[in-house]
Amino acid sequence: MSVSFCYNLAEPEKGMRKYFSFPEETRLKIANTRVDMMEERDDHCLMTEVYYSENIEEMTAPLLSYAEENKICLQGMIYGREGTNFFKNGIRTGLYKLYAPIQTGREK
Repeated sequence: MSVSFCYNLAEPEKGMRKYFSFPEETRLKIANTRVDMMEERDDHCLMTEVYYSENIEEMTAPLLSYAEENKICLQGMIYGREGTNFFKNGIRTGLYKLYAPIQTGREK
């Protein structure tokens, strides 16, 4: 299980949606676990790693800046998954893998 989030660039007022990610085979074994899931993959993504922050703009800034500078069009969702976590100065933090699907012209 890992802590994950999604963020819709078109609806920033809704903020970061946090949830737990389970491998499918684990999810099916846990009682009362919802079976619907976020689509957390795409064949063409822009990816980076950042330290966790409650400030979503701070976390996504490196990925969005890179996309803008390199004229990469994103589909509009950004996903984050906790890669590791640790305590720093008594505060839990972590390293997150961020990825954003890229527009390829094949979107539905």
